[in-house]
Amino acid sequence: MLRALCGIKDTEILIAMISCGFAPEQFQIAASKKHNEDQLMKIID
Repeated sequence: MLRALCGIKDTEILIAMISCGFAPEQFQIAASKKHNEDQLMKIID
């Protein structure tokens, strides 16, 4: 979609994109539930 919108050829690669404008006063972000280490790993002797 960005490639077509900006006219970027298939032989060209987008390296960086700089945003312009102001961020809103409040916004929502995604947050994953945090797991403790017992749920993530198991030590085998």
